[in-house]
Amino acid sequence: MRVLAGAPLLLLTMAAMALGIAACSTPPESPHREQPSAPETPELGIPRRSVRTPDAPVLRLPRAPQVSFAELRVGMSTAEVSGIFPDPVRIETTTRGLEIWHYDFAQLMFRNGFLENWFNLGEYPPQR
Repeated sequence: MRVLAGAPLLLLTMAAMALGIAACSTPPESPHREQPSAPETPELGIPRRSVRTPDAPVLRLPRAPQVSFAELRVGMSTAEVSGIFPDPVRIETTTRGLEIWHYDFAQLMFRNGFLENWFNLGEYPPQR
C-alpha cells in the first residue's frame, strides 16, 4: 500500500515539471512576423578611397658620387678635402661649432677646420 500512496505525489510532481517546461519554451515563429534583418557588419581597417588620387611624388635619388670615399681620413683639413671633393651644394654651421658640407650623395662634418665624420648617402646598405 505504501508504494501506491507515493504514486499520486510522483504523478503530480511530473505534471508540474511538464507544465513548467511547457511554459518556458518559446513558441514557434509565425509566418506573419517580419524577420529582423541581419545587422550590417562594421567596416574595419583603413577606409577605401573611391576617388582616384594622384600617384605619390617621385623622390629624387642621390647622385652617384664622383669621388672616392676611400681617400677620406679623419683629421684632414678643409683644403685637403676640397682637393678631393667638388664644391658642396650648401654649407651649414651649427651652434656647437660643427660645419656640415652637404652634397647630393654625402655629408661631411668638420670641427675647427678638420674632418670629423662623414656619411655616404648614396650607399645602401653601408659597406663596412
